Amino acid sequence: MFLLSKWNRLEFRVHITEDTLDRLDNRFEVEPGDGHLRDSYLAQHAIKTYLIIDPNFFN
Repeated sequence: MFLLSKWNRLEFRVHITEDTLDRLDNRFEVEPGDGHLRDSYLAQHAIKTYLIIDPNFFN
């Protein structure tokens, strides 16, 4: 599962689950997404989420 979301005014992040991250074979740098803090389903099922970091954002 993934979700494209606006993270701040200039940047979009892709929000993914841990299952999706495992399938990406470390091809992307990520940071914790904390989806469980905003979504009760994710919290109830202990689903970890991550945000893919755009490597070109700060360049």
